[in-house]
Amino acid sequence: SRNSVSRRACEEDKNPQTLKTLIELENQYGQAVIEEAMAKIKDKNPDNPKRSASYLINTIKSIGKQ
Repeated sequence: SRNSVSRRACEEDKNPQTLKTLIELENQYGQAVIEEAMAKIKDKNPDNPKRSASYLINTIKSIGKQ
């Protein structure tokens, strides 16, 4: 959900722009794309660089363009 994405992003890098970007991407691509992107990265280890907000944003964009 938007809350879990937002919370995770804020906790991760404390950047309000990240939160704004994630909300904009959800508005652009829809909740299904956000959930698909989150599912792709959630199984990675917490210390994996691919569990970053920037990787999530790029994954959302990639899925949304398909």
